[in-house]
Amino acid sequence: MYKLLIVDDEPMTREYIKNKIGGLHQAWVCAGEAGDGQEALELMERGETFDLIVTDIKMPVMSGIELAKELSGRPVKARMVILSGYDEFALAKEAMRYGVNEYMLKPLVNEELIAVLDRMAAELDAERAELAASHALSEQSREQVARNFLHAVVTDNHMELKVLHPLLYRLKINLLEAEGAVLLVDLDEGQLLERGITPSDQALFRYIVHQTAAELTEDDAGVVLFADHQQRTALLVPGDNGDDVARRCADLYARLAQAVLSMTGLGLWGAAGSAELDALQLGASYRSAGAAMKGRHFADEHRLLAQADGRGEHEQHETVTKMKEYIQAHYAEPISLSLIADKMGMSPGYLSSLFHQNTGESYIKYLTRVRMERAAQLLRAKPPEKVYDVAEKVGYLSVKHFSYVFKQHYGTPPGEFQMLD
Repeated sequence: MYKLLIVDDEPMTREYIKNKIGGLHQAWVCAGEAGDGQEALELMERGETFDLIVTDIKMPVMSGIELAKELSGRPVKARMVILSGYDEFALAKEAMRYGVNEYMLKPLVNEELIAVLDRMAAELDAERAELAASHALSEQSREQVARNFLHAVVTDNHMELKVLHPLLYRLKINLLEAEGAVLLVDLDEGQLLERGITPSDQALFRYIVHQTAAELTEDDAGVVLFADHQQRTALLVPGDNGDDVARRCADLYARLAQAVLSMTGLGLWGAAGSAELDALQLGASYRSAGAAMKGRHFADEHRLLAQADGRGEHEQHETVTKMKEYIQAHYAEPISLSLIADKMGMSPGYLSSLFHQNTGESYIKYLTRVRMERAAQLLRAKPPEKVYDVAEKVGYLSVKHFSYVFKQHYGTPPGEFQMLD
């Protein structure tokens, strides 16, 4: 609804318009009245705002023309309609030079008043729509710049960063007030395969995840949504400090996982990266989130995976247990510490140190022991197996190397071991 101010020194005219306005046009309400231009100015100087000023052309103290002239030099956006008599046409034309939009002849006729109010309302509607569209476009542009910048950061696109980083400052886009981290989410690939969902349909499901995240974070201050080069949904989650960032990541992941599960029946993995102070360092947060995401291969259920560092004692023990379980299941394959570290989203050095600290032996000694114990079982099986078959079954491509390691472990070659009681 638009606000109208009536300015006329004749109380009857003011009363007529005030009483008629509600019944004549639903878009308008009489929000104020003044006896002359000076009173109208005083109303506006007190903070009153109006969309349309309907003013008489001749009034004591300050006329309608003087009011129009005064307002033309002020940042007032109200439209103006001048009321004039037949003999005041020249004055009305003069008023038009000061931005008056329409003039009406007295005495007022309902149909003419309705027509003027219609035109003014239509113009204001168009202005508001244009302003809203312009504002929306501006916000969309800012959001797109933020998304493009984050994508350039996580993909190490230095050429784009040279352009986008200065643009952030020009547009006054402050991605991080304090700290922030990248939250990475992705569907369970195992479930997708089990359901026979084709690659093209997988893209559709990932789009659903992305759109759901967009809807959930619409009112989350500072959260910026973007997609990485694998088309996984990534979110910049800001916070006051590292703990606040972690809390917001956990809350956002929980809401998103529940929404995706309800919509698709599919589980969602999440991984929170390290909290960073500088937007240019968010690539490190993204990489740590990506590394943590690899730990889903060892997780029992869908959850938010933590970054590799800063693990508690219980989590360290759990990590070592997962390592042992993986070795027990894959000892016959050409596995390595680097392979396990990659799958668990940790560095090989960290895993090596953690394993030795918790077991008292190195990773390679444990793997060798598992292989040798299994080899001993196979060599003494009934009927006995060939040495070269045993070597292959416990992960050795070279029989000579297997025999050497076996002798080092048991003190006797595998062939002789096979003949012992």
